[in-house]
Amino acid sequence: MPDQNSDGGPNNLTWYFQAIRERDRWILSMGGEKVLLYKRIYSSNYLCPLYNKVRHTSQQHGQDNVCQGTSWLRSPLTVQDVTTNLILTVSNIADNTHITVSSTTGVNPGDVLQQGSYTTTVTSVINSTNLVIGDASGFTGLGYFAPIEIVVSLLSSGPEAIEVGDFGRKRSFKPSSWTLWEPQIAEGDFILRRNNQRLWVQEVTQSRAKHYVLHQNFQTSEVERNHPIYAIGSGL
Repeated sequence: MPDQNSDGGPNNLTWYFQAIRERDRWILSMGGEKVLLYKRIYSSNYLCPLYNKVRHTSQQHGQDNVCQGTSWLRSPLTVQDVTTNLILTVSNIADNTHITVSSTTGVNPGDVLQQGSYTTTVTSVINSTNLVIGDASGFTGLGYFAPIEIVVSLLSSGPEAIEVGDFGRKRSFKPSSWTLWEPQIAEGDFILRRNNQRLWVQEVTQSRAKHYVLHQNFQTSEVERNHPIYAIGSGL
């Protein structure tokens, strides 16, 4: 409970709203589950290299490891030319073999491009910014912000609906779950459980009293196992 001497104590409505928040926090601390919240990026300084500026859409497909189906990146997508030690910023991936980089000066056919443990080879240099390479499918970026540890109450004891997906059965958890009033969650975010299961956050509603958000209700559905966000992070 908040200090009875703060905000005018029980004689002030603000005190009661804070007391409700603290009660919810206590409930979650006793029976909630710690998860990682990954918030989807909806705007940043770094456009996804798969984004089509003419159609204003992303080339989203089942194996979009670059942006995980989003249109933005947390940081620019860079690769290293290990032959010359040049760092190249990738601004566009037209397909798995054609990419646009910051500059091709010093880059030659046969050079090896590396990002993490993934490597591919430069096939040819088209002009000052465009390259043909062996395969760009292994390049990865981050279309989500860094994870935040939160506590949630996942009320579903079992799936309400089971659908057949590309990689087996997909479970849908319909009963509303809930979490604290902050951080704010939104449609398109996902949560990562200790067992490495990923759940989409859906149908978020806020429980309000006047202008105070007391807690957030939401529903979940299990992410398909072939979705590229399974390349992000691991369990707690």
